[in-house]
Amino acid sequence: MIKQKLMEALKATGWENLVDRSTLKLLMARPTLITQLSLIGSPLYTRAFKNLALPAAARLQLVLRHAQASVDQNNFLQIDRQQFYPQLAPHAEFLVEFRKQVQRTFPAKSLRAYATDSVQPQLAELAKEVHLFRSYLDWQNIRYVRTNFSGQTDWEKLQNYCQVFKIKLDYSTSARLHNRYLPKENFNYPQNFKVQVDSWYRMSEFILELDTQKFVTEWDVYQQLNNQLIDSNKKIYPLSELPAVANTGSFNFGLPKGRWAWLLKFSDTHQRLDFMHPDDPQLRHWLLKRKFQTPISYRHQGEYIDLIVNKRDFISWQKVPISKWRIVYHDFRWFYQQKLPARNRGFAYYWQQRGNKMFNFS
Repeated sequence: MIKQKLMEALKATGWENLVDRSTLKLLMARPTLITQLSLIGSPLYTRAFKNLALPAAARLQLVLRHAQASVDQNNFLQIDRQQFYPQLAPHAEFLVEFRKQVQRTFPAKSLRAYATDSVQPQLAELAKEVHLFRSYLDWQNIRYVRTNFSGQTDWEKLQNYCQVFKIKLDYSTSARLHNRYLPKENFNYPQNFKVQVDSWYRMSEFILELDTQKFVTEWDVYQQLNNQLIDSNKKIYPLSELPAVANTGSFNFGLPKGRWAWLLKFSDTHQRLDFMHPDDPQLRHWLLKRKFQTPISYRHQGEYIDLIVNKRDFISWQKVPISKWRIVYHDFRWFYQQKLPARNRGFAYYWQQRGNKMFNFS
């Protein structure tokens, strides 16, 4: 009787004939755990996902099926977000495993190339959906940090999360693509900085505003319909609300290089899977192609240089009055332009070498 009910429950959760023997044995002993199999990323879901006797592509398709994923008329992936395990953390084992299966499914070409491959239409469709699914992994990461940790700002909550799990943050990957701006407003200094969870090779990242220390995320902009889906119609969103969509963070399927560029010089996964990707939803695609401009790096005589490349930089920058940010940033950029091709050692180093002699804010 117990086994029959268990089989019915497995069928209802989409796991019929897929659960491995050891997990099945565990469920026979503790049938109440079956509810975890309907929550993506729960401990039992992760165990069953890792033990699946399926090819990598089929594993990804299973997760998307459990999420009830479908792409709408605006190229926005709609899912049932209640299918995510609420306690799925940014460093969770499930995310490590999911990322691994993405790399195995798409091992050679860019994700964009797979998405346009007419010879393998099913794999092409999967490439499109997997790319769009990244946004929901970010949504869960942000929900987890905001819900489970105290702090007056998102930055404080993120630091408390790291303290609890003894996780370090990596500041070394450039935030240039997360500082896009409207051309009519000009570029005066970076508005945002980026950190990555330095656990499991920086798969989860967060973008934060330098002044408010609030997460920069598309999920603070999107409106929810009565059916719990997202309103993906770009016409309902004022342009003034959309910088967060243009500059939002994104889960990394590949390995970002940052300060590890010397070690990863032969790795192209980040370029193939995270940069050379299929089309974004129409709203974000329109913003990046038609409305927002990406600042040019100072290495190419442009206006952009990362202020924050380590934790000391953030602390030093906070001591500069906001009214002086523009003039100090311009001097900081000039300082490093004179030192090219030497690397950017961050704002704290500049302040120690030159800034505190040029500016007195006491």
